[in-house]
Amino acid sequence: MVRMYDKREMMNKCLDEICPQIRKMLEKAQPGTRYCNVRLDVGQKFQVNIADQGYVVSLEEHICPYRQWNLSGMPCSHALACIHFMKHDSVA
Repeated sequence: MVRMYDKREMMNKCLDEICPQIRKMLEKAQPGTRYCNVRLDVGQKFQVNIADQGYVVSLEEHICPYRQWNLSGMPCSHALACIHFMKHDSVA
């Protein structure tokens, strides 16, 4: 009960739109976006190339073959690169 109270108080003081732990996870994935070469495909689908590997990322369906986004709901560096390519906010 004390832990839950402390967490609730911490979140009441937080002015950010998202939880601080989620913000840390997004910031941790951010440096990986610098190696991504993003090309717009069709609609909200993108071809993301890193060195010799290619991924097709769908922003509409929240799908990346890397599967982190599918399993955890947190966008991977490939998805973040596409989000920034479209000049969207990574929080939404």
